[in-house]
Amino acid sequence: MAAKMRLTKELKDIQKSPTLKSHGISVYLPSDSNILYWNASMIAPTGSLYQGANLKLEINLSERYPFEPPKVVKFLKPIPYHLNVGQSDGQVCIGLLKSDQWNPTASNCCIESVLTTIFAALARPQPDSIVDDDVNSTYMHNRSVYEERARRSVKA
Repeated sequence: MAAKMRLTKELKDIQKSPTLKSHGISVYLPSDSNILYWNASMIAPTGSLYQGANLKLEINLSERYPFEPPKVVKFLKPIPYHLNVGQSDGQVCIGLLKSDQWNPTASNCCIESVLTTIFAALARPQPDSIVDDDVNSTYMHNRSVYEERARRSVKA
């Protein structure tokens, strides 16, 4: 019950957030009946490899939120070719989402912070939170190929 009250408040705050609006990020519930399942849309940052792409995310939360990080945060199609994104499932891996780094009393542990961190990671990947070894190898050893694959991944 506490999670639902907190999420209702966060959703209202997020929908009014000037920071998210300025980044082209919006959040909505795919179903009015379940506050634990959210969708988000973001326009990739200017100057990033994904510039201008309209990316969709799914966010699934637990009844224990905010004491646990979101259970699932993943990109829907197209899945960006990115260090912090699973290529098979779109799952996002950033430090903030890791259980050992999530602190429910910290002001940055909320869905708005998750979204702004993902937005920032599109411009600057987090090399300490890699998902796919092949993507990481390309990033580390052949940056131009990584960049070309990243650009193409959201143009399909």
